[in-house]
Amino acid sequence: MSTEENKAIVRRYREAHTSNNLALLDDIVAPDIISHSGIPGLPPGREGGKMVHQMFLSAFSDGVSTTDDLIAEGDEVVERFTFRGTNNGSFMGAPPTGKKVTSTGISIFRIAGGKIVEHWGENDALGALLGVALRKLSPRVPVTTKVPTTPSQDRSHPTKTICVLPTPPYRVAFQAQ
Repeated sequence: MSTEENKAIVRRYREAHTSNNLALLDDIVAPDIISHSGIPGLPPGREGGKMVHQMFLSAFSDGVSTTDDLIAEGDEVVERFTFRGTNNGSFMGAPPTGKKVTSTGISIFRIAGGKIVEHWGENDALGALLGVALRKLSPRVPVTTKVPTTPSQDRSHPTKTICVLPTPPYRVAFQAQ
């Protein structure tokens, strides 16, 4: 595939997330995608990625990510993006603040056979959240958030609670709800 075709796949990926139409991901993301920056404890692959999306959507229901730059070479596409949203739902155990959040990041996607098969990502989400004073985190007090056990636009399915210690190495524990 050409670099322009690979960039088009990443644009469709971003559109699926922004429109909350995660079914579109089935066409452009390999089920066994390797994510080098996934949240520990969530299922691997595409379904784990959908769960992460639902977790953020429950905390920032108006959240939108925009692509600022796309650069492609060979089978890789680099995306610089900006996320903007209002904290109107619980996030990591903290109640909603109603404050607006802006976070930037960079993702690297590897494309094979017309699908995203590998992903690396870095962003300043934690810094942005702390910057709007979601909650002052103590290094000894874990924070929690609920994530769906099945990714879906329907939030009526069971959830599990993720407990994250807010200091490196960000240990994660799960407790079923």
